[in-house]
Amino acid sequence: MNRIQNIRKDKDFNVTDRINVRIERHGEVEAAVENFREYIKAEVLADSLILASEVAGEQVELADEVMVGIEVSLN
Repeated sequence: MNRIQNIRKDKDFNVTDRINVRIERHGEVEAAVENFREYIKAEVLADSLILASEVAGEQVELADEVMVGIEVSLN
């Protein structure tokens, strides 16, 4: 969620803007995204949260040097 919020901030979105999120599929995060999808969406004000094979967004580093692409766009 922190990485998504940082991308939102970098794009100068308002804190109340509704967004769409695409996260690159990766074995280290896929189960967590699926299990906590609704919670993540609520926390970042996302109308959609999609796991995708390819993402055109930023590559971000998560725990244990795991790199995934995250794309955030306005709804």
